[in-house]
Amino acid sequence: MYRLLIVDDEPYVVDGLYDLFQETPELEVDLHRAYNAFEALDKMGRHKFDIVLTDVRMPGMSGVELHHRIKERWAHCKIIFLTGYDDFGYIQQTVRNGDVVDYILKTEEDDVVLHAVKRAVAEIDASRANEDYVAKAKQSYKEALPLLRKGFLQRLLHGERGSDGWRRKKFAELEMCLSPHDPVIVIAGRVDRWSESFEEKDKELLLYAVFNIAEEQLSKHGRFGGTELGNSQFAWLCQPGAGAGDSGGRRYLLGILESIQSVCSELLKVSISLAIASREAQWEACAAGYSSARDELLFGKGRGLEMALIDQSQFEEGVGRAEEAKQRALTRKLRAHIHRIGQLEAYLEQGMKDEFFILLDETIEMVPSGDRFVQAEFFLTLGAMFAACLNRTESDMTDRVDLDKLTHFQAHASWREIEAYFKRLAGLVFETLSADSADWNRQVIERLQRYIEDHMEGDLTLGRLAEVVHLNPFYLSRLYKQRTGTTLSDHVTSVRMNAARRLLLESNLKIHEIASRVGYENSTYFTRVFKKLYKSSPQEYRDQSGYKA
Repeated sequence: MYRLLIVDDEPYVVDGLYDLFQETPELEVDLHRAYNAFEALDKMGRHKFDIVLTDVRMPGMSGVELHHRIKERWAHCKIIFLTGYDDFGYIQQTVRNGDVVDYILKTEEDDVVLHAVKRAVAEIDASRANEDYVAKAKQSYKEALPLLRKGFLQRLLHGERGSDGWRRKKFAELEMCLSPHDPVIVIAGRVDRWSESFEEKDKELLLYAVFNIAEEQLSKHGRFGGTELGNSQFAWLCQPGAGAGDSGGRRYLLGILESIQSVCSELLKVSISLAIASREAQWEACAAGYSSARDELLFGKGRGLEMALIDQSQFEEGVGRAEEAKQRALTRKLRAHIHRIGQLEAYLEQGMKDEFFILLDETIEMVPSGDRFVQAEFFLTLGAMFAACLNRTESDMTDRVDLDKLTHFQAHASWREIEAYFKRLAGLVFETLSADSADWNRQVIERLQRYIEDHMEGDLTLGRLAEVVHLNPFYLSRLYKQRTGTTLSDHVTSVRMNAARRLLLESNLKIHEIASRVGYENSTYFTRVFKKLYKSSPQEYRDQSGYKA
């Protein structure tokens, strides 16, 4: 969609061209008009225009001078000059700029004008893909890389999964220091306490300083990355190089971590605790490794200050507790899935039904059948997500499902009953959201069509209609086409022409009066549109019907 401004001191020229473009649906343009150069500059102070079609000779300010003023404000705006005189030599001497697309005499046919505008659109499309824009985009992307890396690592640690190929591609795109091929050691960390005098910005700065200290120390011994995770918690990921020692370098890392703690305490006056996951993990399992280390830090042995721990769960198998270790590993894996409830919520609210149920099934499968505490944790977390969604969408389902069971774990006879309950509730939510969306779209279309019927003699531009329904013009254009199968401009033309036919047969109004009644300021253009649709002029249509004044 492009914005086009028509400028001429002769209103019939502006209005005729306006109607021409409005009746050309393949030109997806947001139309505006100005009846002198000063009005045009005023509009350009409020909107960015892609194309300006302007007369050359206008009182007060010529089209050439207007062109120079436009270039000061919108360097990439395309200009098409329009005149009733042979001013080509004059324009050529005054304007030497590649942004002037064409020069058109007012006596030219409509096809010539349309061709010039289409050419301008093509040049805009080409310029948007040129190297300058690409270079700027690359620079912006490079500046955003640190934040993008952190976001990617956060999603991995919260359980986002993908194929090896997808992971390799993301690592390359984000220029990660870590290798997508090698296993990784996950370290969970927290700031034990903050000084009461610290504000949020102080905490952010100190967390950044802690990360820099860790990066300086750990990157000497291999690859390193990390991210903050909120609530004064963070995660570091390491891939130790040669010489890191046995057991994947965990004991070796422990000494480095103690050094990092000392530096943070002495230089930053910040106390941090750290826990190393029990084993190196492949990338698809790093969420479970983080969950394991985090649980050890928050709920296990790490409840003191300045702790540096190695999660010992992997060693339980060696002391005759294999089944318990296996159960704990399963529980940690589930908790990693619980972190993905936010993704489930996003799928639910965005109407992504298939993705939601796939992820829900994966998570439910991880719930251990005999661990009521873990089941309760999952139940309450998922229940809170559904409650929040129902509140935000104002969905009333009291007559379709027992909402008391949403918050009462003991109200369900078995875990399978809980699973069936949540799946049924999700199905109802998707059904409701789909119906609400369809109903909202229907209301928008109906309101728009009523407005067009009631105001056909007025301003029915895309911009004005978008204001009526409080939507972005470009979004409204797509929505209307998707929902009705026709363009908004075609519908406006249809309504106006049908009204014109009724007036031709049922009133004594003159042709130019009918044109005005149905929104055409230029009766000549009205006649041209009418003839194009009905193969006869308005007067011929009236005569053929047997109408008598």
